[in-house]
Amino acid sequence: MLSREDILAIYEEGPEAVIATIQILCSIINKQAARIAELEERVKSLEDQINKNSRNSSKPPSTDTFRKIKGQRKPSGRPVGGQKGHKGHTLEMAEKPDREIVHQVTKCEFCGRSLCDVEATNYERRQVFDLPPIKVEVFEHQAESKTCPNCGCLNKAAFPKEVAYPVQYGTRLKSVAVYLNQYQLVPFDRLSETFVDLFGHRLSQSTLIDANRTCYNILGPVEEDIKQQKTKAQNLLERLQKYRREVLAFMYDFEVPFDNNQAERDLRMMKVQQKISGNFRSWDGAKIFCRIRGYISTVKKNSSSVIDAIQGAFEGKPFIPQRTLIAV
Repeated sequence: MLSREDILAIYEEGPEAVIATIQILCSIINKQAARIAELEERVKSLEDQINKNSRNSSKPPSTDTFRKIKGQRKPSGRPVGGQKGHKGHTLEMAEKPDREIVHQVTKCEFCGRSLCDVEATNYERRQVFDLPPIKVEVFEHQAESKTCPNCGCLNKAAFPKEVAYPVQYGTRLKSVAVYLNQYQLVPFDRLSETFVDLFGHRLSQSTLIDANRTCYNILGPVEEDIKQQKTKAQNLLERLQKYRREVLAFMYDFEVPFDNNQAERDLRMMKVQQKISGNFRSWDGAKIFCRIRGYISTVKKNSSSVIDAIQGAFEGKPFIPQRTLIAV
């Protein structure tokens, strides 16, 4: 910063000195103004990023910052936690346990007499909810051959439709594999390792791919049947197509928020799968994922067992939701 004495000294040097000094100061001011404008733009950009959340942008809820939101609920005056009379979800004793383990009294703890031949007068019950050891079991199907004593004709029993080869995997095993790979997004390598750890049996990657492709082909007619049903969801889809511009207003006007609804959560799993596996290896793999994932989503929305539904598909009895005709 120039002092008073510096300014007077420049003045005494004449007009050219004054002009040169002013030009230098103007150059410095212009550079500082440009730098300030640049920093202000950067601050605004950072503030916009900070202010974005799942409600006003496409960011998922998991990226929201932890902010204390003032609730709309008024204090009730009651203590925190379960209230008196509220039905909890703790374990309750089963009326018919799957297994019973009797711990016998073999001798009297006072005199030592053997009690093996004495009948028990009472039982104290305790129950443990647990998983039994799980392993892959081999079911051998044997088709009988019988010769008719009357005419001599050789008669052979028919194998079930799903038992088509001398050695093969069953529908339940394939259903679990498809579920873990397509719904829980377990990659092929980890899925093969999971089967070894849980069931003591290793599945090859080709077996897993074949199971997915078979399930995909079976679910083709099911997918078309579900699409043709006039449900509330179908009516909503038609309205969304009719008012496409209005529904997608958030794509044209960034002030318009959009909801993180169920449809978005289902579609988001495509990106989750890509994030886990890097990408789909082929277009067929993407189609297989979409069809099986859509089938599982439909099953879950109807509160049915996913594994049973996939097994039913392999056995030619796929789950199809009950038709409900809704007027538009």
